[in-house]
Parts: sequence; structure tokens; C-alpha cells
Amino acid sequence: MSNDLYPRMPQAEMVQVDGYSTDVWETEPGFNWKYQVRSFPVRAFKLKYDPLNDTEFQALRNFWLRHRGNLESFLVEDYTDRTHTGVFAYADGEATTYWLPFDVAAAVTISVDGVVDPAAAVNLTTGLVTFTTAPLIGSELSYAATTPRYRVRFAASDLPATRHKFIAWGAEVTLVQARGI
Repeated sequence: MSNDLYPRMPQAEMVQVDGYSTDVWETEPGFNWKYQVRSFPVRAFKLKYDPLNDTEFQALRNFWLRHRGNLESFLVEDYTDRTHTGVFAYADGEATTYWLPFDVAAAVTISVDGVVDPAAAVNLTTGLVTFTTAPLIGSELSYAATTPRYRVRFAASDLPATRHKFIAWGAEVTLVQARGI
């Protein structure tokens, strides 16, 4: 696990994809078996670089080499999210801990149904929110954050790149959230 920050290259097209890790199996008589690995969604960032000059491509490749492909996690800042606010959960009336969608931030304010909760404890290095008492069932839990960053890793162990007519590079990279790795 590294606290290196993924290099920001302004020409990158960044797409965010949120997803749950779930499996649904349908049996012969038509019944469904459902399995949910996590109770929170995991974010992926798909970045498309085109074009990159030699220096920029080497910076990307060196970062990939330093983290040994998808072996070691690092941090990425979502520069497409300008507001840094949102709903992160709806309370179940029992749980006192919840995960923010990001892992690291400079500062975070937590609100329950739109009212700031100063008693909510936020671990700024893991994204874990702890309430002293469980919020009421159905309560909307939201955040306002400064400089949120996500702990991610490369989705694949390889770094596919294309050299365009010996002038520039093109590359596509997917980064997936890697909590606790």
C-alpha cells in the first residue's frame, strides 16, 4: 500500500463507474439466489489518454512499474467531481459505522437528513464514519468533503499502449477502488 498520488494528466478522459459486488443465480424452477459481497458500492475510474507525448507516457509507465501493475494500491483524486458532496447511505436504524465513497480527505462534514452532525467521527485516512448512536431508519446520510481521494489499484496487470505514427502514445487505464489493500 502506497500513499503515492496517481499522476494527473489534463488530456485524460475520466469516466466514473460505481458498482456493487453481487451475484445472482437463477435455479431451474425460477428461484433466485442472491449474494452480496459488500454493502457499499466500489468505484472504478476509466481513463483514456490520447495523445501522450514521450515524457507523459514515461511518467505513466514509471508509475505503473513502481506499483508493480495491479499489485500495490495508491491514491487517485477524482478531478471530475467538483462539488465533493453527496449521499453515502440511508440509515438502517441499527448500524453506527458507514463507509464514505472515498478513502482519504483533508476535511469532511457529515449530515443526517440535511442537519450537520458534529458528533459523527470521521477517519480521514480510511473513510470510515462512526456515529455515537445509530441514526434513525431511513435517515439520509450525506457528506461535504475537501480534496477526497480514493485508494485504488490498476485493474489489470498489464499496461496496453499504442504508439501513433512514432509521434504520440495512446493508453487506456482502469483503476478500481481497493479498500484496505
